[in-house]
Amino acid sequence: GDEIAVAFLHSVVRRAASQPDTVPKEVLKVVCNSLGSPEYFAATLFKHVTQQLAAELGIRTPVQQTIASTEAALDFARRQGYPVVLKSDFSWSGTGVKICRDERQLVEALPALLPPKTHPLKSAVRGWLHRDWYPTGFALSAQQFIQGRPAMYCLVAVAGEVLAGFAAIPEQTMSITGQSSVVRLVNHREMAAAASKLIQQFDYTGFAGFDFMLDADGQAYFLECNPRPIPVCHLGGLIDTDLCAALFTKMSGKACISSPVLEETLVTFFPQEWHRDPASHHLLSAHHDVPWDDPELLKACIEWQR
Repeated sequence: GDEIAVAFLHSVVRRAASQPDTVPKEVLKVVCNSLGSPEYFAATLFKHVTQQLAAELGIRTPVQQTIASTEAALDFARRQGYPVVLKSDFSWSGTGVKICRDERQLVEALPALLPPKTHPLKSAVRGWLHRDWYPTGFALSAQQFIQGRPAMYCLVAVAGEVLAGFAAIPEQTMSITGQSSVVRLVNHREMAAAASKLIQQFDYTGFAGFDFMLDADGQAYFLECNPRPIPVCHLGGLIDTDLCAALFTKMSGKACISSPVLEETLVTFFPQEWHRDPASHHLLSAHHDVPWDDPELLKACIEWQR
């Protein structure tokens, strides 16, 4: 996943801080300019750290607690009630996430998600081989379940300034916690404001996505950050919010004017929705995101997951 590439680049910056001669200065400058403040690297990648920072910034978040044992998880469930959401710190696309609706499901899910104990010798060997950049032993969080609809906000930023962004609400997903197959592109002021606060704090540069849950009243609960382009980022041109154009304008030294989504647009992802339901009415009624101009990519999409 792209998070692995981000984690590696973070490690390059950290290594340069402790061993200056290992990374050319020109390379380090480019990497640093592309990532944001090293102080907040962990907050962009690790879910429980992002949640803590969001709460400190006054962003609405679910109740959450890091857990290291079955007893701690059961205690959290007794206080919060079921369902309980278990989240592995370093995961993506719905992997490492489990919704537990009762005690039996919670106890059964924990062994596969609790971080393994790391032997000091193994850690030393990983460091000696320069393989210690890959995150291991990351935390597991128990999180309050928010009844509602998932949503996301994607954007592009330079040095903590959001240049353009828009919200997307999934109409269909591949699984309960999995990838979207149909989304509606919309405006959502609360998600935009929350994302902007975090981007400014990170001093972030580049594309990013933020996941939320919308409750019955439309209130947004912040869930996590994706420090990379997410699958809806390229769709902004459909609603006059082209993220790449906004970045080009900024890098060209021109003023970047962000405009709101004027008309909601429904988009079907290919081949996700086709695989989910070959008879889905969304395949004909919504904008179908098919790479007709790239036959080889189209062929690969058709063969995907077969």
